[in-house]
Amino acid sequence: MATLIDVKLNVLNEYTEWENANKGNWTICSYLNQFYDTNAALAFTKFFFPTFIEKKGCIILDFRYDETIFNQWYDKFNGDISLVEKFCNLYDVADYFHINQVITEQQELQIEELSMVLIKAWKINCNLLFPDREMIVERFTEYGETYIAVYSKSPQIVQVFGVCKISKSSYP
Repeated sequence: MATLIDVKLNVLNEYTEWENANKGNWTICSYLNQFYDTNAALAFTKFFFPTFIEKKGCIILDFRYDETIFNQWYDKFNGDISLVEKFCNLYDVADYFHINQVITEQQELQIEELSMVLIKAWKINCNLLFPDREMIVERFTEYGETYIAVYSKSPQIVQVFGVCKISKSSYP
């Protein structure tokens, strides 16, 4: 068996119960057919395969782009592409779905699984769309919230005998 993304299906609401009730006749397609429709499926394609825009050399998720906020980060970080991208693309994964809702233990497991899938999907997107640029997609937890950020790898500045050198691994 080969897969790009391994998801723990038991974190899906009622998946295991339906699977047990339909022994040998229950798949992820059965689950999707029971609980979702093509409208939701189509909307999710843009979530997993988002559009990226380029502004002042920065790669920004189109659904995260706000010109005012972008310019504020650009000015604050003096045009540091990596930092501007990181802060413009930073988002709490839970907020994609249930803003201001109390998160249950089951939803925390779902958010963890979803964040891992998004990381893999967005890395694949970045590698295909920006082959000449080293893009980082990372997840981190802070104050109990799970965040994802997409950004370019910063040029490496190396101190050698008091002289700064920029390494070859910088963005174009």
